[in-house]
Amino acid sequence: SIPVDFTEDKKHIDLSTEPLTLVIANDLPPLLAQDTAKEVAIFKAHAGKPIVIAAKGETCFDTYAETVIRVPSAGAGLDFVLATVVGHLWGFHAARAIDRRSHGFRSLGVAIEQALVESDRPLSPIIDAIGVELRRVADGEQDAALPPRAVAQLAALSTSLVGADVGNRAGLLSGGVELMRKLFEETSRPVDTIRHQAKTVTVGISRPARDVSPSILSTLTALGVSHEALAEADRQTLIAFSSVLTNVTGGILYTLKGEIKDGTPVLTAGSRVGVSAGRASGYDGGRAASGSKRRALRLGRVIFSSGNQAAENLVLIPFFTGADWRVAGLAMLHTDLMGQASLQQKTALLKELYLYEDLFDAYHDVVHGEARDFAAFVATISPRDLLFRPAAELVKAG
Repeated sequence: SIPVDFTEDKKHIDLSTEPLTLVIANDLPPLLAQDTAKEVAIFKAHAGKPIVIAAKGETCFDTYAETVIRVPSAGAGLDFVLATVVGHLWGFHAARAIDRRSHGFRSLGVAIEQALVESDRPLSPIIDAIGVELRRVADGEQDAALPPRAVAQLAALSTSLVGADVGNRAGLLSGGVELMRKLFEETSRPVDTIRHQAKTVTVGISRPARDVSPSILSTLTALGVSHEALAEADRQTLIAFSSVLTNVTGGILYTLKGEIKDGTPVLTAGSRVGVSAGRASGYDGGRAASGSKRRALRLGRVIFSSGNQAAENLVLIPFFTGADWRVAGLAMLHTDLMGQASLQQKTALLKELYLYEDLFDAYHDVVHGEARDFAAFVATISPRDLLFRPAAELVKAG
């Protein structure tokens, strides 16, 4: 909860326990602003950090405020609207700033899960990573987020892992996974609530919108493909894929140019961006589609391909045109994916892309008896391999 009161009263605010105070002063006449500045000076005298929202041109708070956020005057009694907008934006970015501190704990959780699955995996990288987080705590970066108990537990885990042996390794790592989950929950800041409050009218509970990665959308735009030319099912596929995407490094546009006698579509290579720019293509003069390109056209949906050498991360996206919504061509994107993700994230990804059941069946066709541990199997596989390697091949390799 956040204590709120008028500056001249303050009976509901214990200044000794409030390290940061937001003062809404953008709608005050000059004389009242001067009086409020004296109250801001009191906040600062109690070792606080007052942030003042003031009218544009007002300078009386500059000496005492940690920061002054100046807004234009709206008039007609509507200045509170501008203050509300500033408050929502401030809360949003404050939550995002704290949330960024949670990323280290999420990565540690993934690393500890890996070490739990792979009994010969060295623990020194995990211990070093915990040391990095403890140094951040010592530097004051988690003062507003982590309780002292959580910091003590983190330090104790680091000490215990240094002396871990075969007998207690699994137990320590299991406890470490649970601790990282708690630390992540302590430091992550969902912005649902702020977005919800910022809406004048809302029905039900708002959720952060999921969308296709901006790097995918910008590359499609650069190739000349309108976002409206994508099928809704393909948008959902790309939204799921965006959760493990780190970058789109290039792309090439293939335009459909009729068919040959047997009905195979003919593609012609067109515009290129990124790593594809300046490269020759076997489709430069027009050619019958083959391989994954033919499959994407035949199925009329997004296809993931590892290329001729099984070393690339290619996403083939059909785009459509006309009232009859016919396929007009393909956009092929070169992508980079995150090296690893949590088991929960990978499981959700597989299910969203309808790949989970195929991998589950392939695994249980090969692995029998007490050796079966599908979750541990998925935990060891990178997101890239889950999407770009056949299920049977993954099971054999595993």
